[in-house]
Amino acid sequence: MNRLLTTFLLALLTIAAGAQPTIDNAEWITTAATDITEGQSLPMFRKTFRLQQQPRQAVLLATALGIYDVSLNGQPVGRHELKPGWTDYRKEVTFQTMDVAPLLRKGDNDLCVQLSRGWWAGAISRGEYGRQPQLMDSISMALGKAADAQHYRQLYQDIRQEFCQRYLTADGRLKETTQTAYLLALRFGLLPEEHRAAARDSLRQKIEQNGYRLSTGFVGTALLCPVLSDLGMDDLAYALLLQRQNPSWLYSVDQGATTIWERWDSYTREGGFHKHHWNMNSFNHYAYGVIAEWMYAYVGGIRPRAPGFSHVILAPHADRRPDGHPTLQSQPRIGWARTRILTPHGYVTSEWHRLPNGHYRYEFSLPQSVTFDVQIPNPSADDEVIVKRESSDAPVQVAL
Repeated sequence: MNRLLTTFLLALLTIAAGAQPTIDNAEWITTAATDITEGQSLPMFRKTFRLQQQPRQAVLLATALGIYDVSLNGQPVGRHELKPGWTDYRKEVTFQTMDVAPLLRKGDNDLCVQLSRGWWAGAISRGEYGRQPQLMDSISMALGKAADAQHYRQLYQDIRQEFCQRYLTADGRLKETTQTAYLLALRFGLLPEEHRAAARDSLRQKIEQNGYRLSTGFVGTALLCPVLSDLGMDDLAYALLLQRQNPSWLYSVDQGATTIWERWDSYTREGGFHKHHWNMNSFNHYAYGVIAEWMYAYVGGIRPRAPGFSHVILAPHADRRPDGHPTLQSQPRIGWARTRILTPHGYVTSEWHRLPNGHYRYEFSLPQSVTFDVQIPNPSADDEVIVKRESSDAPVQVAL
């Protein structure tokens, strides 16, 4: 796995008439580094070579176990970022063919390659990998395959042990200190129990010190608000939802977004479409739309506990940010929410309101055949909970 961080395959070919480029004779090159943590310099390879004359044709064939950026005589090679892109390194590694004849010159030439971790290397990939055996464990149990479930249970423990050995310091702190690293470690149970509280506090600090803004990509954003709510930090989840500075959901809305974009600032009113010079700039890209899941499952609090919503958990997380919370100086407090989901049994509806006295009233409506549990997080004794059944005029008040 160490080679995922630092290896690079390179072939520079000057094409003779009729010759075809090939990568068969290229070799992997690497450094002695076994890992890269935040703040460390990334590996760079540099090669100086001499040409007797200016070539008429030349191509560079290159790839990496990780991602790479290559320059020739100080000029970037190719137009793509984060090469080689989406590659399943366990099965194959794609390589790029790039025309470099215009960048070469007679005499000395300087080739530089900068490496980084990439899609299947580093703390993020191992953290995400930790989720897969947990899913397979559950699937195997549902299918009655106990031996398979045990296999995946052991695999998860092995991944957890490897993660701790590689990415935890002696005093239990994460070496990779991004928001996403904390989210993965906390969500997938990769940390020893005695270090979870410190990791939770560090995640809060990372968000607060970033001006109550996220710094996550596709992987981390999917976990962000659910993890915060599960860890009792609804105030941060709501602050991120209502944030209007870049990066945020409402920043894109303020720039005119009516869809979910690939980048928070794919378009800006000041700069138009041209802020990002590369071609990855989709205007219909659901990834950041995962906030909708949190809104249904946490703001509305409707979660299936059995297939087809035959049994549901009703657990709305209201916006309970206290007076004096720093974000309320620039954001409103959400005072009510109403959520409705169409299930095979009919509509399940959740609604809550903040009352003038600062307490909350929760109302739920369910089909007759749907069973439920009410699990209001951190309720007060004066909060009200009403559950209604379809085709029934007799609401039931639930004690908290």
